[in-house]
Amino acid sequence: MTTVRNHQLDGIKYLLICLVVICHLMQGVRYANPIFQCIYSVVYSFHMPLFVLLSGFFFHKTEARDIHRSNLRLLEPLVIYHFLFIHSSDWKSYLFFEPSPLWYLLSLICWRWIIYGIEKTLLAIKKRICYIQALPQRGGGIFIITTSVILSIIATFMINEKYCSFMSIMRTFQFLPFFSIGHVLTNKFLYRLQSGGTCRILMLLVLVTIILLCIFSGPCLNAILFSKYNLYSLSSILGLSLFASFCIKIIVAVASLVLCFGVLSLKKIPEWLSSNGGTTLFILCVHSLIYYFAQGVNNVFLAFAIAVSSIVLLTLMAKTKFANWMLYPISTVKSFFLK
Repeated sequence: MTTVRNHQLDGIKYLLICLVVICHLMQGVRYANPIFQCIYSVVYSFHMPLFVLLSGFFFHKTEARDIHRSNLRLLEPLVIYHFLFIHSSDWKSYLFFEPSPLWYLLSLICWRWIIYGIEKTLLAIKKRICYIQALPQRGGGIFIITTSVILSIIATFMINEKYCSFMSIMRTFQFLPFFSIGHVLTNKFLYRLQSGGTCRILMLLVLVTIILLCIFSGPCLNAILFSKYNLYSLSSILGLSLFASFCIKIIVAVASLVLCFGVLSLKKIPEWLSSNGGTTLFILCVHSLIYYFAQGVNNVFLAFAIAVSSIVLLTLMAKTKFANWMLYPISTVKSFFLK
């Protein structure tokens, strides 16, 4: 796996966080009309899966202490902004991440440790069974992805409906395959996606996928895309059997992956997008405060205006010194007094 930063992917990350903000702040009008309903479902089908996939791609740490240090940087904004979003007198409510957007940070911490555990398991297998010594190089990616998919499937069956949003457990496991796929991807594979023949075939698949998503867009499709329900709840929402619901869920996951690869096949991302790649954590956290108050907006134009102005404002704020203080107020004050 490569450790060289791909700045084009930073641009895609910024584009995705903008889509996250738009989808959140326009959530109240997502069914306002058929056209917007189609756009919403198509965007929702790939914006979080690809964001998770890219998080896996940028995850290169192999030592437990390095993962621990990296995760500590996420804990402070996670706790602060989740607390501000929930602000309840019932302490138990803080253990549930619905509809708090901060579920992503908690899941990111978990994904890193899960992948670390899977890789350590793979290494243990290699040491015990010497005749598959080439497994980590040739089959390691397959092992990681397969294990992640199995864990994801088990979670959709085993996690009780009451606890799906508890500590973001359901979304952690449902998005885990995307994180693992991103983790094993290489720049060589990304370049191959952008090659002439592959790109043309992929664009055709993307077009077909978008058409199908538009045809089936609506609450039922979105229920699958939200990735917060277990299979029994999803079966009830869709009005189908467990087997049929499971098959549709797999098909939707494949469709999401096709769109993810379609976006990754883009050959050129504007430099101004790439230059904003480092603003995603700030925008994710701070927009949650705007999201809390904008959930009830039911006017399309007002919701869109709030979304766009929020993106512009948060992007500008993210480039100031004040942004670091907003993300890490405790650490900033602590470091100030320890100088």
